[in-house]
Amino acid sequence: MNRSNRSFCALALCAISVATSNTPAAPLPQPYFTLIPGLPGDNPVGSRSFGISGDGSTVFGGVRTTGVWEAMTWTRNGGTVAHGAGAFLDASHDGNLLVGSGPGNGVKWSSSTGWQALGTGMTGVAVSADGVNVAAQSSSSRAHRWTPSTGIQALPSPGFATSPTYPAGISDDGNVVVSNISEGFLAPYKWTPAGGSQYFQPHGSLSIVTDVSGDGNTVLFGGPSDMSGLLYTPSGPVALPMMPNSTRGSATDMSRNALFVVGTNHRVAGTLPIVDAAYIWDATHGTRNIESLLNSCGIDTGTFHLSEATGVSEDGMYLTGTGYNVTTGLEQAWFAVIPAPSTSGILLLTTGVFTTRRRRNATK
Repeated sequence: MNRSNRSFCALALCAISVATSNTPAAPLPQPYFTLIPGLPGDNPVGSRSFGISGDGSTVFGGVRTTGVWEAMTWTRNGGTVAHGAGAFLDASHDGNLLVGSGPGNGVKWSSSTGWQALGTGMTGVAVSADGVNVAAQSSSSRAHRWTPSTGIQALPSPGFATSPTYPAGISDDGNVVVSNISEGFLAPYKWTPAGGSQYFQPHGSLSIVTDVSGDGNTVLFGGPSDMSGLLYTPSGPVALPMMPNSTRGSATDMSRNALFVVGTNHRVAGTLPIVDAAYIWDATHGTRNIESLLNSCGIDTGTFHLSEATGVSEDGMYLTGTGYNVTTGLEQAWFAVIPAPSTSGILLLTTGVFTTRRRRNATK
């Protein structure tokens, strides 16, 4: 057991209050892990997670039913629920509004409205914390934005007008959309109403953009070859280091306040040539192996390996991703609760350069 992980787990399990008053702290959730089951059909364990709502209540993604993949939500109380052919790619902070692709050109979904179209051939890729503003991609591979005031709007390309563009994130006010353009390689760029579409600089040396904070000021890049990911903050770039023995990394999601990042490290270990390992990063603890962190808290994942983390809640405690059974090779989504960061870590982060907010986890 890693000593630092053991100490962190023991400390974090205490009831910690970040308030300066004498108000009693609410009980902290206990460390927890579960696999997200599929539904009866072709593969009853077939599920993939694409993220989690900001409050940590709802995992979303896809589940395999009879012959097709369907949009999926999972909650601890309600279990796995399918919502028609397609997939969910993002959710509002409370998990009540989701975006993705569904029946009838569906892009937005809620339990009260069902699937709603925002145009023909659109896929919802990202949504603001309140579920109002949407970044979408057309069937012709063009980045779009939808807001109540503008409706569906094609966003201009920073390069060749015919080059495919792929949106990745949207700020809470809908005025920052980050995307990637295909021009022999994927190049990241940002769109705003005032500045239009502009490449991130230095153009051509950054990996793909994968997310943006709620206030639009911090951008997450998937990871140049020698790091787990890269944050562009108002104070400058922050490189996310890889775990020991890793050869490369990729960052897939960050909390709306940009305090927490999750993703995958690719590393050489054991008898397999390549082992993918899910990680979580924050400025206090650095890059940590989620599976090892759970083990240090007394949770054994057995023959299941956490290969990828795809979502993190606002407080950094609720995580999700996809992994596989090392015996059968079957892929399945997972959900975990890890100890909360210490008070000192929270205060350090919230008074530093990371005082930003992100889509999906508003008061994610």
